[in-house]
This record gives sequence, structure tokens and C-alpha cells, in this order.
Amino acid sequence: LTKLGLRTRIPGLRRSQFGPAIRRLAAEIQPDVVHAHYLLPYGHWAAEADVHPLVMSPWNTDIFTYGKERERGRRWVAESIAAGDRFVVSSLGNTEETIRLGADPDKIDRIVWYVDLRPFGAQARDHAALAARFGWPDDSLIVLSLRNYRENTNLDVVLRAFARAHAEEPRARLILAA
Repeated sequence: LTKLGLRTRIPGLRRSQFGPAIRRLAAEIQPDVVHAHYLLPYGHWAAEADVHPLVMSPWNTDIFTYGKERERGRRWVAESIAAGDRFVVSSLGNTEETIRLGADPDKIDRIVWYVDLRPFGAQARDHAALAARFGWPDDSLIVLSLRNYRENTNLDVVLRAFARAHAEEPRARLILAA
């Protein structure tokens, strides 16, 4: 973005120039679709650019934090949602919150994340060494969580879910490694 014009390089001024710069770039290259991953700041700049079709990917911090906190953040999130032609979200919770913020439910697509264990699965690890490292039994079922240690990542949900799983499967062990 900072290469799209002189004004986009001037701190303090550049944020107000990104929308018009994106509009000029889109007019020049004529993309088939514009995608803004995160509503803030990228979705907001794309909304200011008024380029379409515009696909938005609201993310947790966008909708659960900025969408509820500061007045300017709420306004920018609402403007971004209003400008989107389609939305791609990663969870049912994100779907519901994006709708609550004004998105048409028929314009939301949810992607399902999964893990393909073939490239790095259990067959490639030394389970006994990992369990021994933590003083756990060899038959431990080890769960690794990479959630960040921030309030908006809902680490408490991971801990409560793990406690329930451990109650059913006492061999379960949890590693928190953000």
C-alpha cells in the first residue's frame, strides 16, 4: 500500500489515503474479486475504496473485540460489514457474530479447518520421549494447544473443554505452547 502513492508513505496521513489508493489500483488492474482478510484495517480500507465484488474475512479480534469496544472500532467494523458482498468465516461463532454485526446470512461461507496428519503425524514422533520429558506415563494422550495467551482467544474454553475430556480419558495431558 505504501507504494501506491506519495501520500500513502506519510505517517499520520497515509491511513486516510489507503482507500483511494486501493480504488486506483483496482481500476488499473481490474481484479475479478477483492479479498480483505481481517476487517480492521484491511476491510475498512477496502470499504473506503468501494471496490467490488468484495469478500471479507472477519476474524475473532475484528468482531469480538473491535466490533464491541471503542466507538471508532465499532463504526469501522460496521462500515466494513456493510461494504462486503460475501463473507468467509472460520467458525459458527464467527458466523453468528458477523450476522449480528449486519451481514446477510445468505452471503456467509464457513470454511472448515482440519489437520492432515500425514506430513507430521504421530508416526513421526518419539511419544515416549515427549511423555518422559514431562514425567507423564508412556500411554499418555498428548494434546497441544497453540492458542495465544490473550483474553480474546478464549483460552478458558480450551481449559474447560480439556478438563471435561480428561475426566472421560484420564490419560489425556495438555501442553499449552502459544
